[in-house]
Amino acid sequence: MFENKTLIIGGWLWVLLTGLVLQIWVIPATPWHAGHGLLAGGDWIQFQEQALRLAAAIENAGWSAWELRFEGQAPASMAAAVYAVTGLSEPWVLLPLQGLLYGVAIWAAVDVARRIGVNERLLWLVVLPFVVPSSLLIFGQIHKDILSLPGVLLIAWGWVMVLTDKTPKARFWFHAAMASVAGVLLVWWVRPYQAQLLLMTGFLIGIGAAISAAAVRRWAAAAGPVLVLTVMMGTYGTAEKLTAPAAPAAPAAPACATWQPEVTIPAIGGAAAAIFCYRHHFIRHHPGQAANIDHDRLLTNYGEAVRYLPRALQIGLLAPFPTHWLGEASSPGGQVKRLLGGVEMLGFYVLLMGLIWAFRPVTNTWGVAALSVIGIGGILFYVYSSPNVGALYRYRFPFLMLLILIAALGWSNRLTATRSAQGV
Repeated sequence: MFENKTLIIGGWLWVLLTGLVLQIWVIPATPWHAGHGLLAGGDWIQFQEQALRLAAAIENAGWSAWELRFEGQAPASMAAAVYAVTGLSEPWVLLPLQGLLYGVAIWAAVDVARRIGVNERLLWLVVLPFVVPSSLLIFGQIHKDILSLPGVLLIAWGWVMVLTDKTPKARFWFHAAMASVAGVLLVWWVRPYQAQLLLMTGFLIGIGAAISAAAVRRWAAAAGPVLVLTVMMGTYGTAEKLTAPAAPAAPAAPACATWQPEVTIPAIGGAAAAIFCYRHHFIRHHPGQAANIDHDRLLTNYGEAVRYLPRALQIGLLAPFPTHWLGEASSPGGQVKRLLGGVEMLGFYVLLMGLIWAFRPVTNTWGVAALSVIGIGGILFYVYSSPNVGALYRYRFPFLMLLILIAALGWSNRLTATRSAQGV
């Protein structure tokens, strides 16, 4: 049922069929239709307008007019390229490509679940989040996540491939390296800062795995993690170098006056300033939105940020809370989205309960550790930087999926323990 080809082809067909229904019949029948099968109030409207302008430029001047990130947006460039090739300028034309990307994401998630030990009978728990109503927006609109989702999961697949390999083989390392290259490029194209985040978490995983292998003198086991980390860093560095502007970059602007750390930490100081200054900017320029959360928590130094960690984990894993499910919304169709989000969160709460049993026993310690580091790191990044439940709900999905994979392992452990107790 969950063979590799079946997952990719099934994901492709799911996107093609549901995407067409959504754009051609469902959205146009609502009062929130903004044209072209797009919902009002989303970034995808801007992406569509940009894509139309870029496609027109390509038609007039040729492919030399195409840009990697037109006006800073990769989805617009992707859509424009497809529009220019097909001669059609409707978002539904993107569905075959988006379906392939979505199918790869589903395959990567299921295969990771297998490799960390999830029972075949429970793999449907991994597929379920990919078919909930909110997931339709990932491919049913022109969306950044259709690129970053498979990117994050391919990187996770590469890590798990080398970390759960009992007998290191060059073939496995090659596959992991190629998945890492593809994953980094997809994430880097659409969200360069997220690629930097994945490099930081990858550095922690790679160094930790190498030290662990060296401690027990299993030198060959360290080669795979070091290879993946090296490939990720090389891919990111090469992509940045090849796309760097010819002219010298303008001097960086001061971070923000509101971020006032107690100490200077060279290794993370710049990244911390960027995260918390973005949070301060978000709070200052987006007041009064119904989905805002903790806008009274500015977080101006490391001490405040550390003390906020329990609350950040609560928000990252459990928001939107029940109080958000039926509240007023400020975006078109927001109340319907909130209600559907509440139903989805009930399901996610049940899924995430599996984390209780996920770590006893753990047969693939480093594979689970890698998923945990990437998943929690990504979720916390967005909780700290974007104090808005609606934004967090979209941004965290690839990283929440990694924790759901661990939770599925927990449910698998629970099933095994129950069957053993019953003598089955």
